[in-house]
This record gives sequence, C-alpha cells and structure tokens, in this order.
Amino acid sequence: MPVLAEDFKRGFKVLGGDYLLLVSPDKMKAFLDPQRPDAPFPEGEPLRQLYEFLKTKGIVFGFCEEPRWENGCLILAEGRPPEKGKDAYLEWFVPVKSHEDLEAPKIDLRERNAILCVEEGQKIAKLHPPTPGKPGRNVFGEEIAPQPGRDLKMDTNEWVSFDPGTKLFTAKKAGVLKVYPQRIEVHPEFWLDGDVNWDTGNVRFRGEKLVITGDVKRGFKLHALGDVEIHGNIEDEAEVVVKGNLLVEGLLHGEKARLICQGNARLGGIEYTPVEIEGDLVVTDYVLQACVRVAGNFICTEGIGAVVGGELTVEGGVLTRILGSRAHVATIIRAGCNPCLLHRLDEIKGKLALLQEEKQPLLRVLETGINLLKEGRLSPEKIRSLKCLKRKLATLLKEERTLKEELERLTKEKKRLEKRVQVKATEHIFAGVVIEIGGEKFTVAQSLGGGIFLLRKGCLRYLPLSEN
Repeated sequence: MPVLAEDFKRGFKVLGGDYLLLVSPDKMKAFLDPQRPDAPFPEGEPLRQLYEFLKTKGIVFGFCEEPRWENGCLILAEGRPPEKGKDAYLEWFVPVKSHEDLEAPKIDLRERNAILCVEEGQKIAKLHPPTPGKPGRNVFGEEIAPQPGRDLKMDTNEWVSFDPGTKLFTAKKAGVLKVYPQRIEVHPEFWLDGDVNWDTGNVRFRGEKLVITGDVKRGFKLHALGDVEIHGNIEDEAEVVVKGNLLVEGLLHGEKARLICQGNARLGGIEYTPVEIEGDLVVTDYVLQACVRVAGNFICTEGIGAVVGGELTVEGGVLTRILGSRAHVATIIRAGCNPCLLHRLDEIKGKLALLQEEKQPLLRVLETGINLLKEGRLSPEKIRSLKCLKRKLATLLKEERTLKEELERLTKEKKRLEKRVQVKATEHIFAGVVIEIGGEKFTVAQSLGGGIFLLRKGCLRYLPLSEN
C-alpha cells in the first residue's frame, strides 16, 4: 500500500543509510539528502532498485533519467507544475494607441492621430476569452488543477454592437472611437475642447458632426466627412476640407491656408485665403483680397458686410452691403458663373474643332473614292479601304453629334444661370469693382450707392435701389 506524503516528513533511509529519501512539502520533488559527505553517487543497479523502491512508496511520476544535484540534494523525480490559463484579451482591428504610443517620437508629429475614427459597420475588435490552463501532476501522480485566465468584461455605448457568437465589436455608425480599460465607445458627434494642434495632430473625422472650441492652428489639417463647427479661427497654412456643412465663427487668414466645403458654409471673415464652397456661403463680417468660389449663393450683410479686393466667383446670386473700398481696390465679382460648366464648354468646343480638322480630309477622300467606285476603277483592296474609311467617319460623326448635344444642353444651362442671378450691394459700390454676368462686364468708374447688377436683354445693367 503506498505511503502518504506525510510519511516522508522524517524520510526513509536508503542505500545503506547513506541517504535519506524525502519529498518536498508541495509534493513536486522526490530527492535524496546525503547523510555523510562521502556518500557514493547512486548509479547502475543500485539506482534501478532505488527507483523501484520509490514506486512502492507511491512515487510514480516524473522520474529523472539521471539524478541531478540541486542545493546539495539529489533530485530523483520532479512533478509537472500546472500551466496558468491565458487571460482574455482584445484583438484590435484599428490602430488603438496607448498614451506611451502617442508620446513616442515620429517622423511627422502632425500625424499622431490622437483622434481615431471608424466607419459604419467597421470591425473594431475581437474578444478572445480566457483559457482554462493545463493541469499539472505531482510526484505521486496526483493531478494539480490549473489557475484559469482572468476574464475581461467590456461595456459599450449605443453605437457599438457586440456579437456573442463571433465575439466581434462593430461600429453601428461612423464616429470617433474612444477606448477605456473596460469600455468601448463610438461617438458620431464629437466635441473637441481646444485647438487642432500638436496635441491632437491632423484630424480626419468620420461621423455626423465635429465641434472644435478652439482654432485650427498653422500647418495642421482637418478633413471631415460630416458637419463641422469651429468656434475659433483657421490660421495660415492650415487645410480644412469638409464634406458636410461648415461653421467658422472666427477668421480665415493667410494665402497659404486652404478651405473646401461640399455643403453650405457660414464663415466669420476671410483674409487672403482661397475658399471653395459647393453650397451657399454666408460671411458674417468681410472678405479681403481672397479668391472665393461658391457653387450656390453668396451673402455678406452682417458685421462690416464688405467684399474688398480679390475675386468672387458665384454660380448663384451675390448680396452684400459693400463692394470694394474707398482705396479703389480692384475687386472682381462674377455671378451666374459655374467654373466647371465653363471649363466643360471650352473643352467641348476644343474637341469639336479637332474633330472638324480630322473629318474634312476624310470627307474629301471618301467623295473621291465613291466617284471612282461608281466608275469601276477601284481594286478589291481599295474597296476594303473605302469601307474602313466609312466606318471611321461614321464614328467621328457619332462623337460629333454627342458633343454638339452636350454643348447645346450646357449652353442652355449657362444662359439659365445668367438670367436668374443678380449682384446686389445695399450701401456702396466703390470704383475699381468689376461685375461680370454672362460674359458681360461692368467696370465701376465712379463710386455708386446701393444697387443691383443684372442682365436685361443680354446687357448688363446697374439699377439703383431707389429705382428697383
């Protein structure tokens, strides 16, 4: 009958009393404690008999092929410790960065991506559950239960879904991703309290709305797919590109800055900055020496309410308080003007001219060939060439018809735009202002009071507000 581990507290004398057989308190090692300094090392038949003796005492697992010395004792058998289970963890599908990562040196510190966004339906992370671990055994062959890995409980907000089957966290809407120790959130609307600067890096926002309480600092970029509110300024060399609507309460300053908005925009003031707006533009103060293109209507009646210098190109109408300045600064206002449409018209006219040059010699050769064919003076090879010529000419004529139809349609659209627009200044129009509508131009030589510029029977006319 095997002895119990408790029986090994005093040990068993073996090998003629030269050693004392013991088991460690944790039952993980069976070893010999030499009783005299010159005790012989067991090997051969004595060692084999010693292992058989261990079995009679219940030691059945982990025998060493050869005993080894450890801390003055001779190890005969050693158990296998249990392997702790792996803790649950998240496998990230987005570049989530820790605070240490954000502080790490980079080649371009503006690209630190402190504000991380995800798309609608994008996989964020996968939860890998804890593992139970592997059991161990002591020298008596008894199983030792492992310690399982720690579980990880993650909460989410309403814009993050979790599938218990696949263990996947997915964004329900596009927005800013916020990761906490035990929580994942997506925010379609995000409030950035401060500036776009070295702390945030360039911002690429995906979501419904982004509010920035400070400025977009010099040299930084803000690209947004939703609406944007900026309560501060946009500094020189900054780049702002917005797919939705835009509000800037402060000033756009600097000819190296850049602003593009595909929706409607409301801006505080513009100084020298190139601006492109696909919707309507309202300026709540003034425009100074800027190149501004607006696909909708332009309004500047609040604050100073002036457009001074530069070029304003508007597809719709223009409404301001003041055009130009007492210094007679050259100010160009183009209304009813769609640059893309005009560019396409010029492009079509150029293509038609090239087609005409290509078509004329073919027509002359075709006419000669048909006459020779009627007279029976064409060889079979020449007849085949004549047929190829006809096919090429037919292709050119088809392309020409398509271009002419587009030209006619775009020309009508151009005239429609020109007829319905007007440029209106409610207080002053100073000398140096040039008004263009539909190819007609009006240069203001002497300062005028409030009035309206519009096309009447193909002529550009100025009507004082009193007459209007």
